Amino acid sequence: MIDKLSYTADYETITRDDTECVWLWDICNMLTLEHIHNTNMDTFLDFVNKLKFGANIYFHNLKFDGSFLINHMLTHGYNMNVGSSKHLKIGEFSPLITEFGQFISITLRNNNNKIITFIDSLKIIPLSIAKMAKDFGLTIKKGEINYTKPR
Repeated sequence: MIDKLSYTADYETITRDDTECVWLWDICNMLTLEHIHNTNMDTFLDFVNKLKFGANIYFHNLKFDGSFLINHMLTHGYNMNVGSSKHLKIGEFSPLITEFGQFISITLRNNNNKIITFIDSLKIIPLSIAKMAKDFGLTIKKGEINYTKPR
C-alpha cells in the first residue's frame, strides 16, 4: 500500500507591477516521471490539496520557492501553526526555518487530511541542478528559458 509519494517541483517567477509572482509551476512524480504544470499558485495548491496520499515535495532552494508558497497560503485562508507539525488541522501548515533564515521544510495538512511536506533538496544535495545532472550522468539536463520574454 502507498502511504507517501515523492515529487520534485519548481516555480518560475517574474516581476509584475513591482511584485515578484509565480507565472509557471511544474511538479514531477519521482516514480512515474509524470509532469503536471500550470500558471498560478491557486492551481498548484489545488493539486497539492487533492493528493490522496501523503507526499514529500522537493524544491531545490526552498527558501526561494517556499517564500511564495507561504505568502500565498497566508493570504488565501491557510493558517500557520508554529507548534508541532504532528497536530496540524486541515488547512494548517508549519514551516521549519532556522534562526538564520534557512528553510528546512514546510508541512501542510491538505484537504484530504494527508500530510504534505515541502523539503529543501539543496540541503540534501548541495549542487546546482545543472551540476547534478552532469555529475550523476543523467540523460535529462537543466532546461533553459528566455527570462526576458514577457509572460
